[in-house]
Amino acid sequence: MSTVISPVVAVSAPELRFDRTSDVIGKGMRSYQFVVYRAVNGTAFNGVDALVVNLSSSDPSKASVPASVTIPAGQAAVAFQVTGVDLTDGTAVVIDAAAAGHTAPASKPQVQVAEPALSLIGVDAARSVGHARDNFYVSVTGPAGSPYSIYQSMAVNMPVDVAIVEANPAGLVDGIYNASTAGSVVTQMVIAAGNNNSGWAYIATPSAAGTYRVRASATGMSTVISPVVAVSAPELRFDRTSDMVGKGMHGHHFTVQRAVNGAAFTGVDALVVNLACSAPTVCSVPETVTIPAGTSSASFVVTGVGLGDTTVTATAVGHSTAADMSIRTVEPQLTFGSGPSSTTVGGQSNFYVSLTVMGATYPYYQYLVEPASVTFTSSAPGVASVPSSATITAGNNATSWLQLTGIAPGTTSVTASGSGLISATSGVVTVAP
Repeated sequence: MSTVISPVVAVSAPELRFDRTSDVIGKGMRSYQFVVYRAVNGTAFNGVDALVVNLSSSDPSKASVPASVTIPAGQAAVAFQVTGVDLTDGTAVVIDAAAAGHTAPASKPQVQVAEPALSLIGVDAARSVGHARDNFYVSVTGPAGSPYSIYQSMAVNMPVDVAIVEANPAGLVDGIYNASTAGSVVTQMVIAAGNNNSGWAYIATPSAAGTYRVRASATGMSTVISPVVAVSAPELRFDRTSDMVGKGMHGHHFTVQRAVNGAAFTGVDALVVNLACSAPTVCSVPETVTIPAGTSSASFVVTGVGLGDTTVTATAVGHSTAADMSIRTVEPQLTFGSGPSSTTVGGQSNFYVSLTVMGATYPYYQYLVEPASVTFTSSAPGVASVPSSATITAGNNATSWLQLTGIAPGTTSVTASGSGLISATSGVVTVAP
């Protein structure tokens, strides 16, 4: 065979490259990661040996870099951060790299150092007297000109002074605390090195209606002040404006809540709420219900006493009165919950009846205060028989399972009725031979 020889293989000297050519870094902050990598003809490659890369800054008094970084064996790149030391005022600092046997990067990052930006995160815009402490934190980001401003972090611990300002009336909140309950008043928060957020702090519970703002300031950064926080007198609200309950029944759980500007809020203290039905002959409610400390609402039941329309009101010390809730008491409706179905002579078919309050928010979840007797009749007693009566026990809304017994071939239906109850008739039941 003829000898074969490959084309010429060109072996080039490796070069160094950076992943980007510019950035703007906050003073006192570390940049998002820069990457330096080894390449040949512009393409990154994994070297068999580790490579020590020496880094330099054209002005370390403005922007500093580590003296060196190492690209591990078998890898192409390594990351590093640039630290913003002092404002550059428009004069870029050039970052360079060098490594034995490698040409220097053709494009070198041009770095500016500018003022970082403080932000107040989580300060509520609306609160109420008695509102639980409002948690918030302070955040710092790199200058807006950086494509990675939110990924910059502090180079050293940065104290941030915080305060309540422009309070009207003075003292409506007594300060900022280091805990959601108890704890101590603080005037300073710290953004730790390597982070860009402080821990949580807590604005005190308002003691009066009014307004205030929160201020945060740190050396080398512009002071930031929150929008005005409005503190309103609390109000009471029901979870619904109207409902229907069955006579002799407890309506499904109603809720009364403390709110500010229509939104429920968590109160630091328990709140006793007085309830009243304007027509006690139509409905009844508990005299009081307590919203526990640390919660926003409490449940109660409305009991239908007599047929008619009325309203329920709620009042509490220091709270505006809830808008009346309209209540209509009606007769409960008997309903065949299941069966009876067709059967045979001598056979049995199971069925039960339940009480519903048609038109109510929760028509199937109301329950008797006292037991109620339900009478059953078969339209053709010679075809099928049913129990003469059954009892729906107090605290329930349905009978137990009952049986229709087939007597002779034919059809029939079952009617359920009771005092103060709207009767119901089943579908047609066929008794086969």
